[in-house]
Amino acid sequence: MRSIRAVVPESSGELIYIPLDLSDFDMVKTAANAFLAREQSLHLLINNAGVGYPPWGSRMAQGWELQLGVNCLSTWLFTQLLTPTVVSTIKASPPNSVRVVWVSSSAAEGVNPKNFVEGLPSNTQPAANDGYENRGSFQTYCLSKLGRYYYAAEYAARHKRDGVVSVSLNPGNLDSDFWREQP
Repeated sequence: MRSIRAVVPESSGELIYIPLDLSDFDMVKTAANAFLAREQSLHLLINNAGVGYPPWGSRMAQGWELQLGVNCLSTWLFTQLLTPTVVSTIKASPPNSVRVVWVSSSAAEGVNPKNFVEGLPSNTQPAANDGYENRGSFQTYCLSKLGRYYYAAEYAARHKRDGVVSVSLNPGNLDSDFWREQP
């Protein structure tokens, strides 16, 4: 936050840090509640946080495979918790100015959508082996990013009448520490 302030020292805006741990549904709810306690509007939500290639067998606090849980389930939960505020923001905003962005990846293009849907768990509780780990880290990552693409489309369909713009994007090739867990 200091580096952001250093770049724009004349700004009178306020930076507020709200911790968000997407590996635990309870922490997701805590972060959403912290935001909602401070703010009455939300013009732009960028669902960018995620995980890729975690150590084998990594799971969320609730037991879901970590990539599926962080990149899809918790992101959807967080967005749903903020949706009433997103929708209410539209009433005082110009058309098409309230947006939800779902950062996906070109990795989503390497997944057969039929296989993705057929591979989804049919229940609402994680199984000891829900099948995702058997696919391998890269395939699971691809599936989670395809899930983000589907979420963008589903959210757009659900909230079109409300006036929310929902899109997915591929950020391109970036120099980051994304591969930090790889040997």
